[in-house]
Amino acid sequence: MLFWRMIGDLIMRAAFIFAGVALSEKFYSTIYVFGAILIFRLYKMITQKEVIIESKKIPCKNYSVKQCLLAMICMSEKFL
Repeated sequence: MLFWRMIGDLIMRAAFIFAGVALSEKFYSTIYVFGAILIFRLYKMITQKEVIIESKKIPCKNYSVKQCLLAMICMSEKFL
């Protein structure tokens, strides 16, 4: 099942890439629209204030840290 999902994903990606190329060749002005969107997003990223993430509010953080530590211990020579 996973194999066919990956194949379908590759086919859809290729279809969207070719559709985007065809669209930009037919309507050259779409490149300006996409460029304006990119410049706008760049401006928002540069002017955005720094966001402080509180680690206590992230429920998966402690779990992932524990899993990483466990994996490191299992892969170390002391465990073997």
